[in-house]
Amino acid sequence: MVRPYLRIRAFVMALIFTPWLANAAQVSEYELKTAYLYNFALFVTWPSETDTTISICTIGEDRFGATIEQLHNRKARGKRLVVHRTVNLEQAPSCHILYIAQSEQQNLATILDALRSSSVLTVSDLSLAGTLKTGDEAAMAATPVTPPLRSIITLVLENKRLMFDVDAASAKRAGLTMSSRLLYLARQVY
Repeated sequence: MVRPYLRIRAFVMALIFTPWLANAAQVSEYELKTAYLYNFALFVTWPSETDTTISICTIGEDRFGATIEQLHNRKARGKRLVVHRTVNLEQAPSCHILYIAQSEQQNLATILDALRSSSVLTVSDLSLAGTLKTGDEAAMAATPVTPPLRSIITLVLENKRLMFDVDAASAKRAGLTMSSRLLYLARQVY
């Protein structure tokens, strides 16, 4: 028997993603990521809602092709979407949503640190695991484990399905308000 909440979740996901997934058998990874970026724009509120646009930016090697251009001039919550591809670190704080490409693995800490005091929704499929020093058990118990360094939203490819995790604490520090519907669809909320 299918649990009622699973049916509700499937229904909500279908409502949100149907326009993008009409032909799901032929949807590429970056078409799905583009759909996610669009939906994040729908379900996140920024502290400075006086803007008439929502800027979606990419940093690093841009593998979206023409797909992400479909978002340019589209509307989300009554605001026009503007796409800026391959921005640099100095331009990143002016973005509302920043997709951090896999090519930026080595620069992830620098990028996230530079955006720490801004209201940028960072999205990537990267994370840097915290380090734990090895030694005897007593020393290990006394050594705090650094949590993984990750973007506010981390895209996760699992069993050929694209899902996402949300770092709610980081979103709150950035002044972002995430819809409960978005949080409900997340694989994990930290």
